[in-house]
Amino acid sequence: MSNITALPRRNPAQGHHEPAAFSHEAERAVCAALIRQGADAADNILHHGISADLFCNDATQALFTAICNHIADGIPIDLATLDQAMNGAVKIEYETSLTENASAANLNVYVKVLKDLRTAREMK
Repeated sequence: MSNITALPRRNPAQGHHEPAAFSHEAERAVCAALIRQGADAADNILHHGISADLFCNDATQALFTAICNHIADGIPIDLATLDQAMNGAVKIEYETSLTENASAANLNVYVKVLKDLRTAREMK
């Protein structure tokens, strides 16, 4: 059993926000790496301290939330199971993330980018 708890679902009415300190590429790379890691994703989320507040794009944040919710519910992270939990925009994000990011090897680098960007946003 993992120590990941389900995350609250984001209200789409809150709108889309992309601050200047933002990297859609890094957000997609982190999501793709977690999906590709499957059962190891929970350990990496905890180890790297990955949290929903690292994501600024609504679709990548929703994708990350779906990944965490699957882990919390003990559901494998794969195309078939995530497909049921996603709407159109998040499905496109999922497919684009996997297409553009072939490897999970640089997860730590992309997480550092997202954390540095979050720090920059907090300093504004």
